[in-house]
Amino acid sequence: MAAIRLRSLTVTALAVLLTLSACGTEQQATVAPAEETPAAAERAPQATSDVRPDAGAVEAGQYRNQFFDFSIAFPEAWAVASQAITDDLQETNSEMLAKGDESIESALEAAEQNTYQLLMISEQPIGTQAATFNPNIVVMAEKISHLPEITSGSEYLQNVSRLLQQTSLPYAPVGDPYEVTIGDRTFHRADFVLSTPEVEVKQSYLAMIDQGYALGFILSGTDESMGQLEEIADSISF
Repeated sequence: MAAIRLRSLTVTALAVLLTLSACGTEQQATVAPAEETPAAAERAPQATSDVRPDAGAVEAGQYRNQFFDFSIAFPEAWAVASQAITDDLQETNSEMLAKGDESIESALEAAEQNTYQLLMISEQPIGTQAATFNPNIVVMAEKISHLPEITSGSEYLQNVSRLLQQTSLPYAPVGDPYEVTIGDRTFHRADFVLSTPEVEVKQSYLAMIDQGYALGFILSGTDESMGQLEEIADSISF
């Protein structure tokens, strides 16, 4: 089970740092007004199968992914993070989580080879000094076909939950993972609260297993902004 938890570090690390950055407590970054996400082949993890997710594309406030056959709509004014920003966030947060532990550093490097960051959107560009919190959504896919222990979104989220609680960050789960329907697909959802000196952040992880991957949507916001994030999540269509 430890191996599974370490492999889940990649998406967790990105989500954690995106949350902290949105609070204005981490590095500053600017987002180029890209209308298409970078090609997945340019940074494709070295998976054992030739079947890999495409990076998808953004057009007029809608992201589409052909591999997983879904779309998600969001306000056109929202910022779409470039791959360079995603990579910078991942590198910085990996260092924060590893804290010099070579075994965790190695595990993070290995995990990156199985993880695709498909989309990162936020109300304001990442790094913007928001008055309270910059609501955001991360869409990712993690290859788990080589992990027979994980057969459902619930099992995947249970491992994510254990990992979050093992970090030094003030994460607290809100209940157990539960089943939800998005479009016509069955997902599992896990909710967390991250309490910082500046703000209490709500974070919801939605996950399903599809074609040997865990497809995940991570919603991060406050009580005031979670309603809008839920509306965006409701737009997911398969």
